Amino acid sequence: EAVKAMKEQGIDFSSEYAEHGLAKTIKIILGDGEKKPNDSELVIGPQVRKSMIATKHINKGEKLTENNIDILRPEGGLHPRYWDLMLEKGIASQDIKPEEFITTEKIDFEK
Repeated sequence: EAVKAMKEQGIDFSSEYAEHGLAKTIKIILGDGEKKPNDSELVIGPQVRKSMIATKHINKGEKLTENNIDILRPEGGLHPRYWDLMLEKGIASQDIKPEEFITTEKIDFEK
């Protein structure tokens, strides 16, 4: 139907149609300018984000160190931005098994 309409409208109509189609395509490509994750990124985000994990058994009351925690995938523990705080003041509030996530429920802080 579109081809039939173009033939009836003449060449000017088809070039105008192409122009508006191009403008629409460019608008879609440019987006709204808001930076946000797309749907596929939201789905895999928790799998690719990193968090703090125990690398070996940590006894209740033991200080967190570079030797007993690490930053690994997937997400589930404390965010890596708290690494320095954990090394400076973090103490296990309960026994933590190897490969368990380091969470706020499992730690206390030195005063």
